[in-house]
Amino acid sequence: MRNLYYEDIEEKDLTYMQNLLNWYAEMEKKEGKYYQGQKETYTANQDQENQNYIFYLEGWRYGYDEETPEKLEKDIERLRYQFVHREGDQWTPEQEKERELLFAETIMVKGSYIERFKDRISYLFCCFEPVIRIENKNFSNDDNSGSPMQSTVEEQEKKEEYDGFRHLFYEDIETVSIKELEEWCMFYDRWLIDKNQWFIDKRRYNEWVKRTVAVQYRKREIQAKTQPEWETELKKVGYRFSNKPENGWTEQRSTKLFEVIDESGTVINYVFLGIREDIIDLPNNEGANVWFYGQEIEC
Repeated sequence: MRNLYYEDIEEKDLTYMQNLLNWYAEMEKKEGKYYQGQKETYTANQDQENQNYIFYLEGWRYGYDEETPEKLEKDIERLRYQFVHREGDQWTPEQEKERELLFAETIMVKGSYIERFKDRISYLFCCFEPVIRIENKNFSNDDNSGSPMQSTVEEQEKKEEYDGFRHLFYEDIETVSIKELEEWCMFYDRWLIDKNQWFIDKRRYNEWVKRTVAVQYRKREIQAKTQPEWETELKKVGYRFSNKPENGWTEQRSTKLFEVIDESGTVINYVFLGIREDIIDLPNNEGANVWFYGQEIEC
């Protein structure tokens, strides 16, 4: 399970809610196109002669007109999220890092421009789910042409021209000490192990390809002595820097950007902690003719 914290639920107005929904929809489109552009990278070890792998993000948005978040708590369990309380009066360093890397959030919306709904309370939860679609080049299935996943990919491809990069913002660069960087690196390694297990627990079996697949996340760490050199190296792997739009959100939430300083305050290094996604085969359950939705399956 991934943790969500009750203490993170913020009270917002309808304008914030709509802006948040629009942002998640835009990111779903951007990330989907990025994965399509990187297809040869993450399918390098697969059977490309017979299969096409399509990997993208699917947005999940839950909203409830309830005075308590109980219905929300129940429904997000199938996505392997759970609500917990933070430990004590303050966030622990581990909780703080966990929250920073989570591509999901919960808000409470109170009030409305419509007078009769002005006291209504709603809960809204947004997150992204990685989705793999596998097409068998030797298999034709006309009934599948209208499937939600297929239409999602086609819709993404028809959108306006995309520059092919994931966007990083200068405003997200954090200044850290050598010790703080070491702590982040250790946490990041543990977090990736949990992330991999989380996805494998949720894997889905594709009935016409007869193969179980999952996403395996690997750490991508890029360092440089100067910022221009750092930006150049990141551009080679699909990341581009720019300034954050006014009132914009951080786009790469599972990415950390560090400016590392020594004891005298001198910048000694620039460090990028990010993720590389690979599609891997899982040997068990071959021959099954069902989909598994969010079930825990022994490996």
